[in-house]
Amino acid sequence: MMSAEYSALSGFLIPIIMSMKKFEFDVEPTLSRFGILESEANNPEGRVSVDRLGHLFAFCNKKVGGRAFGLDVAQNFRLSTLHIFGYAIQSSYSLKDALEQFAKYRRMLSNSVQIHTRVENAKLFIEFDVERYKDSGRLALTPQLIEALSIGVISQSREMMSGYIGPIDIKFSFEPFSEPCPEVASYLLEKDCTVEYQCEKNAIVFDLQLASLQSPGSNPLMNMVHTKLLNTFMERFDRSNITYLVENKIAEELRYGNPSQSKIAEELGYSLRNLQRRLREQGTSFKDILEETRKNLATTYIKQPQYTISEVGHMVGFSNVANFNRAFRRWEDCSPGEYRERYFSKGRLTA
Repeated sequence: MMSAEYSALSGFLIPIIMSMKKFEFDVEPTLSRFGILESEANNPEGRVSVDRLGHLFAFCNKKVGGRAFGLDVAQNFRLSTLHIFGYAIQSSYSLKDALEQFAKYRRMLSNSVQIHTRVENAKLFIEFDVERYKDSGRLALTPQLIEALSIGVISQSREMMSGYIGPIDIKFSFEPFSEPCPEVASYLLEKDCTVEYQCEKNAIVFDLQLASLQSPGSNPLMNMVHTKLLNTFMERFDRSNITYLVENKIAEELRYGNPSQSKIAEELGYSLRNLQRRLREQGTSFKDILEETRKNLATTYIKQPQYTISEVGHMVGFSNVANFNRAFRRWEDCSPGEYRERYFSKGRLTA
């Protein structure tokens, strides 16, 4: 029962199976040994126990030696295996935006870890707080899985930014592994990156200025489409999270004006008081979601030249352009026109 408490998207099995084949494991019986079916990798919305994945990783790493198996899995990982989630990440404007989306929708990937981003001293931190089993206090992810998760994020960050940007520091909460693995050490220490152990949190640290550059694959229109699909998926997947429901309803209603909280509550089948309570339990409010949704949609539409500034303002619920300009300055410390000009004059990051 305990092993089923925490799970991950079954798409993670794809790079694992690829590595198992590379190292000549007999895939089906090895997976079966840990209660995993190879066919689960074919279900884009399937889930697999992270407890079983932890045992599988330990077994495969021991057979291969060191932690070379985990490194290979992380390097085999591709965002496309995560379907809608991966496409939304790949089309993000910058690495910073991609990591913020990664943190926002992390429950789709796994309920075993809390993911947060923060900015401090011109650095961008993405932090991983691993959940614990309630009965034993044991971490849901083993150190081997935490290391592989971190390498996977680093690998995709490098690929997304054409190898130009890598982390400047990697922090692990656990003690150094007793058995050294030169392949992992070489990968993590690339380009003057430091690795620290026994830290307060697991974290990957990037230079904020570099992480804010426009990525080669940036596509605001595709990102908007995939994010909308991702929100719809999250409604089905995480029905306990009312934030996604409210955010989607607000996005649908904005072009008709500024939606009221009472109207959104009625459309979702809640009383106004019940909706307020549910949002408060999730650490947010209708006002905060409305503001964030307007901001995100506005900055996405501004990057699409077919829309005038006035049209963008109307599409995010403002009745006149003056009010939109004031709100946009509050969000981005510049006018919508200045933001658009800056966006198109920067150009894309090239390798």
